[in-house]
Amino acid sequence: MNIVEKIIARHAFVRAGQIGVEAVKPGDALFAVADVRFSHEYVTPMA
Repeated sequence: MNIVEKIIARHAFVRAGQIGVEAVKPGDALFAVADVRFSHEYVTPMA
């Protein structure tokens, strides 16, 4: 895996209380836990 795939795999949400998977590949669909979230001034920020 390249560095981007490693970062995504480490932050992949599996189920409540379990974060991270062994590997990801192009075409995989998943949710990722974000460390930091930003918002554009015209967009309502996430809670």
